[in-house]
Amino acid sequence: MGKKLQGVFYTTTTGKSPVEEWINKQSVKVQAKMLRYMDHLETYWDQGPFRFVRNLGDGLYEIKAEIDNAWPRIVYYYYDKDHIIYLHGFLKKQNKTPRKEVNTANSRRNDYICRREKKNETKT
Repeated sequence: MGKKLQGVFYTTTTGKSPVEEWINKQSVKVQAKMLRYMDHLETYWDQGPFRFVRNLGDGLYEIKAEIDNAWPRIVYYYYDKDHIIYLHGFLKKQNKTPRKEVNTANSRRNDYICRREKKNETKT
């Protein structure tokens, strides 16, 4: 087992954390399962594949669960060798992950990377 990755919630420029807010609005059962999966992924990331993770392509993955006829999902990606960035949470209502949800995650990933690069430029 490698070192534990640091899980990071994407935050907007105004400081909001959409994934944290989404998790907090879910039932206690959904919260518990998703947080447990996130911790498992951060700890054992190098021992996959995991049955609760699906590759969405283009470097995006989703944590998936089924709880009481609900299908919660959290989309994330690996940033550098030390971080998992949680980008978007939603309840899935159909078999295929809707393009709209993937687009939201992609937009947030691009924003995160752009702001990190600007932050790093100001350090030099």
